[in-house]
Amino acid sequence: MSASDGEQDAETDVDEPKRKRPKVLQKYLPGYQVKYPAIRHSSVSENHAYCTVCRCDFGVGHGGMGDVEKHIRTTKHVVKAGSGASCARPIQNFLTNS
Repeated sequence: MSASDGEQDAETDVDEPKRKRPKVLQKYLPGYQVKYPAIRHSSVSENHAYCTVCRCDFGVGHGGMGDVEKHIRTTKHVVKAGSGASCARPIQNFLTNS
């Protein structure tokens, strides 16, 4: 092996780009609904969940259960979850005596 062979090997390593692994997103798991009954599978994609309290879809692809817990702590969810019982009126209020 000569010095030029060693230089050629070093150049070959530099020319090859490092391959990045593709990002793998987490999918909705039924366990989310077991822990949080208001969470359902979303029709948007398998990487989303649907909150029945907020009536919105949110992504679970990056954090999975962490994303669900993050959504449960959002102001939007806390306000809607807290006001759900107080704004509900009994059905009798909508009926009239005839």
